[in-house]
Amino acid sequence: MYTALFAQSMLVTNKRESEEGLLMDIKNQSIKAKHSDRLPMILSKLWVFLSLNYILSDLLSNMEASVLRGLLEGSIGGIP
Repeated sequence: MYTALFAQSMLVTNKRESEEGLLMDIKNQSIKAKHSDRLPMILSKLWVFLSLNYILSDLLSNMEASVLRGLLEGSIGGIP
């Protein structure tokens, strides 16, 4: 009698766990879908930010007196 009750309770527990697992899988899939839709936008924004950052860095480095002097003399980085 006790084994039958134990077996029945285990079936109910396993059924609940499988339903909860299914719900968690559905939630995880929806979260992944939301993030996968945003990934191209995030990568595009990162690409634009880095590109503009490199351009600004080049502009600011050309404003240093020693670099300007070298450019006007015709030598860049010690190369005549």
